[in-house]
Amino acid sequence: MRSLRILLVDDSEFVQALVSAVIEERGHTAVVATGPLEIANLVAGAPPDVALVDVGFPGIDPDRLATILKADLAPVPYFVFSDRKEADLIALVEKLGARGFLPKKAGSSLVDSIEAACAGDG
Repeated sequence: MRSLRILLVDDSEFVQALVSAVIEERGHTAVVATGPLEIANLVAGAPPDVALVDVGFPGIDPDRLATILKADLAPVPYFVFSDRKEADLIALVEKLGARGFLPKKAGSSLVDSIEAACAGDG
């Protein structure tokens, strides 16, 4: 598989460091945004192949997050990346227009899921 540019949108420095290390260990490039308001600047000129987006940002409700993601990430596929229960996220995934849900506890299998999703894009 070719090297992917993967955008991680998460406000936890611990999650940023851990997930970036897992992504880069597998030969991909991690680009980090600490919140959704940074996405437009980070993707201008060099859009990612895929994005992982946390959903718990102070002051940004799901409706505003959906608007930001649809404006700044189109047509990049993105996944909700959260530690919330999957049952709690099903409606949110649909509302946000996300490709699906990837749990934060996925560990190294996270990259397997990302690679599989990108391989399906041809």
